[in-house]
Amino acid sequence: MLPKLPKKLEEWLDQAAGQLRSRRAAGAVREELARHLEDQYRALCEMGMDPDAAAEQTVREMGDPVLVGGELDRVHRPRPALAAALPAALALVLGSLLQWALGRSVGAVSDERVWLGAADSFGGALAAGLLAAAVLLLAARFLDISLLGRHCAAVYFCYLAAAGGYLLLARPSAGRYPLGGALLLLFVPVWTAVLYRQRGRYLAGLLTAGAAVLPGLLLGIWMVQLQMTVLTGLCCLALCLWCCAKDWFSLGARLSAGVVVLGSGAVIALFLLLQLGGAPVGSLLGRVAVRLNPAADPQGSGYLWVYLDGMHRCSRPLGQGMDPALLGGALAAYPEGFAHSPLFARGSWQLSYLGWRFGLLAAAAFAAVCAAGLWLLWRAALRCRGALGRM
Repeated sequence: MLPKLPKKLEEWLDQAAGQLRSRRAAGAVREELARHLEDQYRALCEMGMDPDAAAEQTVREMGDPVLVGGELDRVHRPRPALAAALPAALALVLGSLLQWALGRSVGAVSDERVWLGAADSFGGALAAGLLAAAVLLLAARFLDISLLGRHCAAVYFCYLAAAGGYLLLARPSAGRYPLGGALLLLFVPVWTAVLYRQRGRYLAGLLTAGAAVLPGLLLGIWMVQLQMTVLTGLCCLALCLWCCAKDWFSLGARLSAGVVVLGSGAVIALFLLLQLGGAPVGSLLGRVAVRLNPAADPQGSGYLWVYLDGMHRCSRPLGQGMDPALLGGALAAYPEGFAHSPLFARGSWQLSYLGWRFGLLAAAAFAAVCAAGLWLLWRAALRCRGALGRM
């Protein structure tokens, strides 16, 4: 039975042992670390050092508890979490079939190919979903998040090289890249690994993490994925502020958070300046007025919101709703069947399309399934013991 350690050493031990995901190895690793702490602390005290100073020196010599625990976690890797990956694999298969089902309607007004370009039939959609699910399960079996923390620089630059190659080789459709959204979502865990390695590096670490965000945002702007770019930026900002609250950079929570907020504000201001491009103030105010009242310009800037409102009014509890063009007024200018446009069937307003195409109850059920999946992901994140896994 080990003697009671000073509070500072116990805190270090709790943080280091808390990074291990393997519950079977956690007890033995904690005991080994405790013995190292005790031996070093006792040696310093026998040299005549004050107990508080000896505890401080022991912690300093042992290193950062989060990073030390992360290295030990890599050695004592737990069993692959295949059970957690199975629901995601099922969602990939069902999502592929959903895209195929919606693509049947889109095919009447568009020659675009469905997801991955291989889902022109039910068999193609099923094959595409099964292939994606197999890749996911193989990654869950053979890859490990500790590799991100250990080789963060290599992973980061490989990601940028792959993204650059995709931009050079892919053919954009209507100015957008088909896999641009997925590529941007993948940037978040890659950047998180860089953020993880900046612990305790003071201002240099904070500036490094901030600079590493910029290529991802520029990538999103280049691919004309403005919504996903904003989402990616907000995710990175939330993670960075969480680290600041934990005093991740050893600068103090308030100082580091202030630097992050000021830096983010400067980037947002520069982005808006580039987007506006010197447009006159009157033009900007006009665009804001149309957003507040889309009916003021139903065939121009406000067409999308006007048509969506028509789709909502034409939706039924079950089954396909009436064509919005039959409502008359501004909607009469749109061709019949415009609701089947890829803009709705595969775009950001897919839920509105589902409600119009299959009924409000079907859309509500689909939204409930998505919400349940997000809730399960949130629960899984809260169960993560290590800092990298939780981030």
